[in-house]
Amino acid sequence: VMKFLEGSFDMMRDVGLQERDLDDVKDLVSDTSLKVLGLTYLITFLHVTFDFLAFKNDIGFFRGRETYEGLSSRSLVSSFVCSLIIFLYLLDSDYTSRIVLMSTGVSTVIEGWKAKKVSKATIH
Repeated sequence: VMKFLEGSFDMMRDVGLQERDLDDVKDLVSDTSLKVLGLTYLITFLHVTFDFLAFKNDIGFFRGRETYEGLSSRSLVSSFVCSLIIFLYLLDSDYTSRIVLMSTGVSTVIEGWKAKKVSKATIH
């Protein structure tokens, strides 16, 4: 079991996890019951799945539109700015999970795309 764990930690280092991240994984595995650990993984999986479905529907809604009547370009721009500020704050934090960063980053890019598409702004 120890050889398997050491191999897993070596693989995590190769992927790019830092020692702080590995310590978090070690604490999670050693101090937590398997039921709580399994529930944590299930909730994380469901959250990532629902994020993906929301992104897919958001893109599908805006991609198929010719007219954007009823949508406020100001609210979309302000939503993008808020998402960008939150993403930059999380990026600066040392204790933010990569899953959270990835989800927030994709959300910020989609918010920017929606704001550009509705406001018909051009970036040169």
